[in-house]
Amino acid sequence: MAAWSWKRNEGHRALRATVRGVLLLIGLSAVAFGFARFVDRYDEAGAYLSAPLCTTATPDGDCLRQETGRVTLKWVDEGGEGAGTSYRVKVTRESGPTTTHDLTEAFYNDVQPETRVDLKLWKGEVVRLSHNGHQHDDPHVSWTSMIPHSLLIGLGSVAITYGLLGLRREWSGMPALWGGTVFLGSLIGSAVLADLQWSFPVTLALAVAAWLLVAGVSMSLVLELARGNRPGPAPRSA
Repeated sequence: MAAWSWKRNEGHRALRATVRGVLLLIGLSAVAFGFARFVDRYDEAGAYLSAPLCTTATPDGDCLRQETGRVTLKWVDEGGEGAGTSYRVKVTRESGPTTTHDLTEAFYNDVQPETRVDLKLWKGEVVRLSHNGHQHDDPHVSWTSMIPHSLLIGLGSVAITYGLLGLRREWSGMPALWGGTVFLGSLIGSAVLADLQWSFPVTLALAVAAWLLVAGVSMSLVLELARGNRPGPAPRSA
């Protein structure tokens, strides 16, 4: 009986180790694929930076179309406490809708209503304004395009932690909090980095460092909450 019980325990340990290994592999694969998809989104957001100028009025290829726009309105948004000041203008053009842009203070001060500005359009969107030596880029990053890879990174992070630390009964209901925190951090961070268009090595290093930080903080929070959920010792009978 003792030998059979020992073998059964060994079998359970082997099964748990296998499950944890599979979870770790799945989690690492999901996070790696998520980062690969983020790189795709980063490249898409900055594709206009290396695109050639269009040579025809109705281009078929991927190129930058040049147009002239007109400033129709300008205003300063002071924002809330600590939010900083935004210098905004509305620009209208003949071939598309009016757009709003946040400029630097120097660029803002150099334009007035009715000022003509040079525009560059990428796939129908204004991605660059320039005037009198000033330049403003607006990559038009889509937040919705950041959702799929952020979900992969969030779910993969949960799987990695389960693979490293094992499945624990006191963690019931916490993976949603934990994966959600990583997902939200990935979503916001991806959109910001894609919009900034810093150099690729710097962007990737910051993205990985941010993931490690958010995942580590989330894991620590879950472990702390789990300690609070552990049942205490049974009260002794009088």
